[in-house]
Amino acid sequence: MVGLNPGLTETGRVAEGMKAEAKRQGISEEEALKRATKSLPLGRMPQPEELADIVLFAASERGLLLSGANITVDAAHHPTVL
Repeated sequence: MVGLNPGLTETGRVAEGMKAEAKRQGISEEEALKRATKSLPLGRMPQPEELADIVLFAASERGLLLSGANITVDAAHHPTVL
């Protein structure tokens, strides 16, 4: 079994969350998005298609050796330490 643990992803749901956060903080939606993105070391949110690519890989023959894995896809927001 393989799990996917997505962080902030550029979706309509996240956009709605940014809208609510902007209203809560009394800032523009653009500023709320800028602040959220600033916390991501890669400087941007993943696109839904990028997460889908990882799922397709994990479900393919090439991902056969993945088992008991939880794949975090959060633009390096929470780096994995080995």
